[in-house]
Amino acid sequence: MDKYINKFNQLLENYNTFKSNPDNKKLRIRDAASKLNVSEAELLSLKINNDVSYLLIPDFQQFFNKIIDNIDKVMFLIRSDFVVHEKIVSLSDLSYNDGSIISNLDSSCPIISFDPKSISYSFFECNCHNEKRELRSFQFFDKYGDAILKIYLKGDKSAAFERIADFYKINYNYELQKYIINKKINIVEQSSFLHIDSLVNKKFINNTKIINNDKLRFFLNAFSENEIPIQIHAYGINCIQYHRGIIKNIIDYGPWLNVIDKEFNIHILENKIFKTTILDYKDELNNFYIVNITDINNNLVLGIAGLDKNINEFNEVIKKGAN
Repeated sequence: MDKYINKFNQLLENYNTFKSNPDNKKLRIRDAASKLNVSEAELLSLKINNDVSYLLIPDFQQFFNKIIDNIDKVMFLIRSDFVVHEKIVSLSDLSYNDGSIISNLDSSCPIISFDPKSISYSFFECNCHNEKRELRSFQFFDKYGDAILKIYLKGDKSAAFERIADFYKINYNYELQKYIINKKINIVEQSSFLHIDSLVNKKFINNTKIINNDKLRFFLNAFSENEIPIQIHAYGINCIQYHRGIIKNIIDYGPWLNVIDKEFNIHILENKIFKTTILDYKDELNNFYIVNITDINNNLVLGIAGLDKNINEFNEVIKKGAN
């Protein structure tokens, strides 16, 4: 056990030294982990018994039933290296089944799907030092210590949220220091999820066209200006998350292209997009398009699709951007 404690203490010392540099104080934990060549989960483990609790969740059906039954509003966050997808939802009309969170009002496609078996480490974090910014979250990581899914409280049920954390809280026995697997350089595990949507059922790909990467901005602006509802989904680690509706506020912040709406945010590091592809699906009567965004690591990170009621308007925008 001593070697794991020593490993923990050495990383803690390195992290404290790193944070003492004024240039590093505002870095997010994920970026700090990258610079220190460790995982985000390893850095999070350093805060256990302060702001963080270590959790053991043997049954995710039970866990999500507790969340849905007792919490009013949350934000689901997934991300890849260059895309962050955040979806705020009221839980009253949702249900969970085998890795999918589905609206009971429209079960045709989930809000989020992930692989519970890929979760190796679970945490609860409470950053409540500032009354104006209380952040409570459940955070789930894979065997490499990379984040799969984060769930942030956005409603008023803070006591219930913490009671759920207390139910699964266990003493930390240096699990990260014992079992973390070092990811090999240049080895990327692709998400196991394919984009499955009722709109593409019984259709086949008629054509595939690679277009200029600057057309992503064109598409987002056109859908926003014309108030055309869309589906915009992002791929994380064994996870895919969806937003369906009108996007409104498109904002640049540094190198990031952002949609900042009341119940949906997405952040795209635009200069890391490598390829934009239009997939043209066709059935006996109609065409249907999906825009796929691939990053510089050749990972599929983002997709945009139309919705049934507005498919013609969606298709017209895509055809203009493809020319």
